[in-house]
Amino acid sequence: MCGISQNPDTGNYIIVSQDEYCEKCSKQYTNIHDKWCLCQNNLTNWSGNKKIDELIQEMHLKINKSDIIISIVVEWIPYNQFINIKETAKDNNNTAIIYLAILKNGPLLYTNKEWIRNSYTSVVLKCLDTNEFFSKASNYNDIYGISQNPNTKEYIIVLSNNEYCEKCEMQLKIIDYSDKIVEWIPYNQFINITEIGKVDDNTAVYSAIWKNGPLYYKKKWIRKSNEKVVLNYLTLDIKEFFNKV
Repeated sequence: MCGISQNPDTGNYIIVSQDEYCEKCSKQYTNIHDKWCLCQNNLTNWSGNKKIDELIQEMHLKINKSDIIISIVVEWIPYNQFINIKETAKDNNNTAIIYLAILKNGPLLYTNKEWIRNSYTSVVLKCLDTNEFFSKASNYNDIYGISQNPNTKEYIIVLSNNEYCEKCEMQLKIIDYSDKIVEWIPYNQFINITEIGKVDDNTAVYSAIWKNGPLYYKKKWIRKSNEKVVLNYLTLDIKEFFNKV
């Protein structure tokens, strides 16, 4: 804010600020210093669906407005931009299917006053039904865009695959930052082991305290020490064990 004034005719007070609003769309510049706005970008794809496009615009408002080093510009991505689509997992509630794919044009980025794309970028596709899509889409980090499967009509959140591991199926099931990391746990980590009961002839259930505790990733690695856990003892051969897991 530069100052305060008053219209002598109407009596209305006036806040005087620097030139930080786009003349084209009347919204605050995405980057005030360089006086540029996303409406000036003709590279962004739009769906034509009012609700979807409003969601994309809402995500644009989350871009750092002061000093952009590099930012992902969320956009509508036509489904035919994806190749090598491969199903990898389902989320914890079996309400969404996760795919890996290649995005031909690549995500749209803004850096150093330039629009760039990194072609043939590996991405993660999370397919959701309409109701779940609108409740979850804006909660994700590193979202490249939104798409839709023309056959199933499911909406798709297109994400960076930096959070996903291609090498192990267990880690591919990590969908949210709150998910636990699956790991090998030395048996001497368990104390206060107490039998609870039996599920069947092959499975006994025990409670225990895990000294180090489970591993989580929430933008950094953390553990919750002395966590109470349940141990399922399986008297199965190795092949049956892996089928059970």
